[in-house]
Amino acid sequence: MTRHSLSKSRIAAYEQCPRKLWLATHRPELAEEDAGAQARYASGHAVGDEACRQSPGGVMVEAVPNLSAAVRTTADLLAAGHDAPIYEATFVHNGVLVRCDILEPRGDGTWHMAEVKNSTVAKAEHVRDLATQLWVARGAGVPIGSAAIRHLDRDFRLPEDGDLTGLFADSDQTSDIAPIVAERGALVADIRTMLAGDEPDCVTGTHCTSPYHCPFQVHCLSTQPPAAEWPVAILPYGGGNRLAALGHDDLTQVPPALLTN
Repeated sequence: MTRHSLSKSRIAAYEQCPRKLWLATHRPELAEEDAGAQARYASGHAVGDEACRQSPGGVMVEAVPNLSAAVRTTADLLAAGHDAPIYEATFVHNGVLVRCDILEPRGDGTWHMAEVKNSTVAKAEHVRDLATQLWVARGAGVPIGSAAIRHLDRDFRLPEDGDLTGLFADSDQTSDIAPIVAERGALVADIRTMLAGDEPDCVTGTHCTSPYHCPFQVHCLSTQPPAAEWPVAILPYGGGNRLAALGHDDLTQVPPALLTN
């Protein structure tokens, strides 16, 4: 069996917050999914299915009976000279497993990698996901000639009922993600070191909901000291931000010299 311990989604969790990944690994029972999680999953799945339909003639790599089988199926397709799209091509490199949404032959012996996203732009987190997949695929010996985020085209207009031809647009990232790809090996090493240690002490903040909802927010909030009755955030015109940058969160504890107005 092919052994792996990390994936694209787990690396994305670490990049959002190391504590999120640590808890998902060591304390998954603390997760509390939000009400919209299933709806977002279903929507993304539907977009992925449509993207495959618009790249016809391909083969779907099923994870049956497990992901190790998907890795073998992908390797067999490539070894046999398969020259049509592959959906959910599965690779492992350095213990990291990824399933690539769509691989398309470029006609020159290399492949075009498309990461399908349910959005109208290529977001920063999407680009990092693509970088992870490119690093793994190339590490597994796959000649990837180009890589793109395949997102919804904001200029798309329905020509007739049920005809979604042209729904997607590719945002090529081949050159731009090179620096991110180059650092993936070091990032993976850092992740493994973090997972081998104790729960990281990460404070809550905007990263708890962006770019993705974190299911461990209730747990993390329960470990923090009570909020100040008079937080510095109530000051107008950025005054609270200035004090917070100096390490203050409670107005009653701010040195009077800093309260100039």
